[in-house]
Amino acid sequence: MKKVLPLLIFTIMVVSCEESIVSDKNDAYVRQIDGIYVYIYSKPKKDHQVLGSVVNPLAEQLNEATKGKKKFGDIVSGILSTGAKNADFQKLLYSMVAQAKKDYREAEGIIFDKKLSEGLAIKFTE
Repeated sequence: MKKVLPLLIFTIMVVSCEESIVSDKNDAYVRQIDGIYVYIYSKPKKDHQVLGSVVNPLAEQLNEATKGKKKFGDIVSGILSTGAKNADFQKLLYSMVAQAKKDYREAEGIIFDKKLSEGLAIKFTE
């Protein structure tokens, strides 16, 4: 009587552990404001160099709004009117873009990754 040995078949599966990004959901058209690409909680896929930071000049605006005012009511009025101007998202972005263009002539984009009052001016390296 012949002995039949069970035949074992091994299948090797290769599984990738890399982070998967579905391209049709993360690709987007990036909006430009005055020629500067604006990235909010995102970043460009192209290689880029950070030129420096751009900070919302709110403190400077508050100083200007309250300059020379001695009465408490006048100071509060200046602060409130300045705060109201900065509450407008579009005005904030335009202000930050203008600041980036002023401080970094080579700037092609701004990345806002932590807060909207501070961004990173960038230049593409490709």
